[in-house]
Amino acid sequence: MRDRGPPSARGPAPRGRAVPPPPVFPSRGAARVVWRAAASLAAIPAVLLALHGQVLGYPFIADDYAFLAASRAGDLANLFGAFDTVQNYFRPIGRELYFLSVSWFAGADPYRFHLVNLGILLATLGLVVALGARLAGMRAGVLAGGIYALVYPHRVQLGWVSCGQDLLATLFGVGAVLCYLAGRTRLAGLTFLVALFSKESVAPLPLVLVAWEAASLAGHDRADRWGKAWRRTGPLWLATALWAALLIAVRLWRHAWAPAPGGPIPLADVSVDLRNFWEGYRSGLLTYVYLDQPLADLRAAMRTSSVHWLGIGFAMLTAALAFLWPRATANAGALVERRVRTNGERSAVRLGLGWAVLGALPLGLVGHHFSAYYVSFSAIGFALLAGTLAVRWPLPLVIAVFAGAATMNGWANAVDTFKIAAGEEGRPGVSYVTDARLLAQARYLDSLQVCLRADTPERGSVIYVSHAPHYALVASCGNLAPRIWFADQDLDLAAIGTYRPRADARPKCFVRYDPACQGFVRLPESLMEAIATGEGALDRGDCQAAILALERALGLAVPLTHDIERIELHNSLGVAALRCEDLPRADRAWRAALALAPDHREALLNLAALDAAGGRFERAKRGTLRVLSRRPEDPLALLYLSRLEQSRGDTAAAWEVWARLRMLHPGYAESAGAPAARRTGP
Repeated sequence: MRDRGPPSARGPAPRGRAVPPPPVFPSRGAARVVWRAAASLAAIPAVLLALHGQVLGYPFIADDYAFLAASRAGDLANLFGAFDTVQNYFRPIGRELYFLSVSWFAGADPYRFHLVNLGILLATLGLVVALGARLAGMRAGVLAGGIYALVYPHRVQLGWVSCGQDLLATLFGVGAVLCYLAGRTRLAGLTFLVALFSKESVAPLPLVLVAWEAASLAGHDRADRWGKAWRRTGPLWLATALWAALLIAVRLWRHAWAPAPGGPIPLADVSVDLRNFWEGYRSGLLTYVYLDQPLADLRAAMRTSSVHWLGIGFAMLTAALAFLWPRATANAGALVERRVRTNGERSAVRLGLGWAVLGALPLGLVGHHFSAYYVSFSAIGFALLAGTLAVRWPLPLVIAVFAGAATMNGWANAVDTFKIAAGEEGRPGVSYVTDARLLAQARYLDSLQVCLRADTPERGSVIYVSHAPHYALVASCGNLAPRIWFADQDLDLAAIGTYRPRADARPKCFVRYDPACQGFVRLPESLMEAIATGEGALDRGDCQAAILALERALGLAVPLTHDIERIELHNSLGVAALRCEDLPRADRAWRAALALAPDHREALLNLAALDAAGGRFERAKRGTLRVLSRRPEDPLALLYLSRLEQSRGDTAAAWEVWARLRMLHPGYAESAGAPAARRTGP
């Protein structure tokens, strides 16, 4: 008869099998056991909420709007139209079906979606406890659950609704493992297939179980161990094959292939480059211990972030409650109990180690756009491994480790660098999606919605946004955010640079984002029309018309209310005056801009060029150094400084600055040219 799974569910295990029977609770004190279980299982969610509960108030962000819009269309045949918007991966259960099912009772309320994400994560924590308890006893289960609750990217998974795909994949993945341990391998295969269609990060699970089975089958030769391991995991491999076939079929049907960043093979936003693989894999493993991000950024976060005392307290309580449970339980004598405990702990350590190491392999394929929350599935292996090992440690040490982990959790989430907006493309360990990015986008979207609702735009309007941050288009998913807020499919969101006076007959709305207060201000159309007219004339080279329009705009800009616009207007007026060879007016305009914003980059560099052209090299150098004091890698400021040093006669300093420019921005340096014999100005 074909071996269909671990025999522990159907009879005695063969010699050498490391899967222990499910633990038997002591007969004494049933009420005491219930109290222990309730206290232990309540402390773990308390850790999670104390550390990350504040993110439940985040709005929908980025991809959320694409899937929400598809789910609200009401047409099931068009449900997967979101795949045309976000084609990087095919995840029908974790994306479209998740948003469709939740929106039936949550509507467009992001808070309810966040609660669903929280519920999925809490269910996963319960399964982690059950997994550890089945293999190595309840103490190991509680410790494993507590360690998994302390994985720091959970804050992103709770704050970004789209991370429901990661949470679902992890939930069904752990469920598949528990079904497998119970001997229900067919159900395990089906559950694993659901996990794959939630997110493919669980794909290494069959490999993890094969390695674990082969290591656990003592007393067999190598070929026999691996043969039995492959046969027992057959349903999971069948699920993998079915998933791969459907995935390829859908991509061929929708022509949704993309060139791989590391090679010519058309893949789905993955890279086959070895250096990229190491970056993703290394970052994934370091995420388990809060060290994936640059150490300099972590040190800065330690100095600026507040300590989550409540989270630390609940983490310490979880560790203490775990030690109310014995290491293992058995109904026989001490010798039998020792063997059961040892086999169970060894089995849990093997499974956890393989899960943590092999489960992180997919992270190597996405090293070029790594984000720490990708470890959702593989971190369960680390939690199982660490929780089982901690069973043998003294209680004070475990409490100290849990307190340290909760502290590091807060520091890791306080790091404020992220690639998409902070220009950190070349720094290893910098994630694309962090809590800092979500918080910035959440404030941006909340402020925009509040501003627009205070004076609701007419239907079909174009909303022009001025001074939007780099992540603005991603945060609002293009036009989708305001269209969902106001249930208006004709509402458009555009950058102010695309506005052309009298070019569009639709109603218009102008808003400006102020990074200092992270809020929006409505702007009058007359002011924006004058600004656009002046900038357009400047682009055409009509400096006289530009001066007239820009001065008219300055008259419309109210001091204190429109100071940001006044700064830019003074700077543009200086450029227009310079082109008209009116140097005194240019000088006055740029100094007026600096009076409002002393560190304005463009005005400082424009004045430096004007001073250098007049032979005032020392003053020009001071202005350039002010720019570099805030932006040490600014390419134009470095070029100016190099030429100023040469104009001052310090050729060695000029070449030194140019060498730094060439190191930081090689293409820009080559196009600008190396320092010549002597120049009269930048």
